[in-house]
Amino acid sequence: MAELTINKAFQEVFGKELEKYGFYKMKRSKYYVKLVNGEIFQYISYLKEPSGIKGYHGFTIDAGILTIYSKTLEPKELVHRSGSLLSYARNSSYEERRNISRIIYKDADTLRQGVKFGLEKTKELILPLFEEVKDLNSYIEFRKYQRLDFLCGADRLKEDSILLIQADNHEDFMAFFEKKLAETMEAVKRGDGGGDYEYHYKMLYHSIIQCIAEPRDKVYSDEKLYARVMEELERRKEQNLKILQSHGVI
Repeated sequence: MAELTINKAFQEVFGKELEKYGFYKMKRSKYYVKLVNGEIFQYISYLKEPSGIKGYHGFTIDAGILTIYSKTLEPKELVHRSGSLLSYARNSSYEERRNISRIIYKDADTLRQGVKFGLEKTKELILPLFEEVKDLNSYIEFRKYQRLDFLCGADRLKEDSILLIQADNHEDFMAFFEKKLAETMEAVKRGDGGGDYEYHYKMLYHSIIQCIAEPRDKVYSDEKLYARVMEELERRKEQNLKILQSHGVI
């Protein structure tokens, strides 16, 4: 009997179940993917991880959400663009995130148990997030809390920042800034981090207003820059559609 590998175990356990949710295997990759409304690209796979225990192996669940306008949807690049969906899962505890961040196994039986546990937590913590992100506006909202930096630098065509233009976003981001500032100061009061009000005000104002809202408005006010952004959006879309076609996704 052939040895049970993590790849085989993942396909056996995750593959059949994810197909029920509209996912299917991306050819020549280990990813199960789903394209929602022609714009939102969702993917799930696994990553081998050191177990930290002699005689054991480890892995974690690799899941992410991108768009047809992301820099690239090449399978080999997806792992670098996932961020940590588990850290964004609002209904998960630290202990749950820690347990799924590195699942360890020793033999075929514990491997199957580990993969089944990974599927259980994926259905509990990750698939509900996928259900929330259906279009560009909900994707932008998702990025605000999961990877805020991906929305920075629209005037330099950085990462997901130009989606703000594609979505015709004109939010001033002040309500979000004030919310994050209040949450940060509450954390400081609890002893989770240091710094005073002025420090966090400046840091958050820079990372939200000066890095996201102001560069976006610069694009809107500059006709040539706006045209350049629109060209880049179209270029990314065409490139990614070709990638998805070559891997049998569309």
